Amino acid sequence: YKLPKIAILGNGLDTTRFKGLKEKRIPHRFIWCSSPDRGLEELLKMWPELKRELPNAKLEIFYGWNYFDSSLFIPSQREVKERIRELVKQEGINWRGRVGQVDLACELAKSDALIYPPPHQFRETYGITFLEAQAAGVLCFYRQNGALGETIGERGIPLRMDMPPEEIIQTVVSTLHNKTLCDSIRTKAKEYALQRTWAKQAQKILDLYER
Repeated sequence: YKLPKIAILGNGLDTTRFKGLKEKRIPHRFIWCSSPDRGLEELLKMWPELKRELPNAKLEIFYGWNYFDSSLFIPSQREVKERIRELVKQEGINWRGRVGQVDLACELAKSDALIYPPPHQFRETYGITFLEAQAAGVLCFYRQNGALGETIGERGIPLRMDMPPEEIIQTVVSTLHNKTLCDSIRTKAKEYALQRTWAKQAQKILDLYER
């Protein structure tokens, strides 16, 4: 009957960045805005086949090497970076680097989907990127590990950890061709994300304190 000493509340969002956005969503425009070592290599390896299925597909990468480079003394990290730098040279891929939060919200609003593919060992402890993507109406295809089952859940499309690349691609393509399903997911995702203000998260802490 005692209250737990730890309460998991989750992250919050500055929702003002996502309200009133006028950007037009571009079909088959994919976006990546997580650290490159968290699954980007897996996505880039699938890109040729995804591009064959969706010839007009584009991938915009909004991240840098600023934090990653601090680990380049580890040989395997250097190898990861070199592999990714080669893979991004494919047609339809644009490495945009780091941008401000307001600009990123606009870029998310223009994007159709985000793919965070399996298999990969990194487990998100929350995943603010995916909350922001939902707030902008971006479809999130996500691997089922870490906290993403809670951060995204039924407001996105889960990808099994043992799902092969060809099945991932078919899941992405078939989902994007189902406008009714996409619209339904986008609506639920936006409604959820825009409710997770910092004020409401702070109130949860205050409520716990009062109890």
